[in-house]
Amino acid sequence: MIERYKQAVFLAVPDLPKTEIAWRFHFMLGAISYAIAGTGVLRVVAGLKVGNASATESGQQSEAKILWGRLMLFRLAGLRAHLPPPPAASEN
Repeated sequence: MIERYKQAVFLAVPDLPKTEIAWRFHFMLGAISYAIAGTGVLRVVAGLKVGNASATESGQQSEAKILWGRLMLFRLAGLRAHLPPPPAASEN
């Protein structure tokens, strides 16, 4: 399954070198893993409450729906970001 997903990502951003895509894929998986762990850190560190875990018909979104929506935006922005500049000669 990962191989199929990886090939789809290669096709989605053909202008990026495969090495760069591999790095971004790595960071995307890390973000997903962290998000799956839950939003407790947002509550502890930022004092931020995310949605209502028991969404009602009043239009409130569930915590999971809010989390996944924001995560998708974050992942897509990272995948589409411009390439970083090459390191300066003194940084090698």
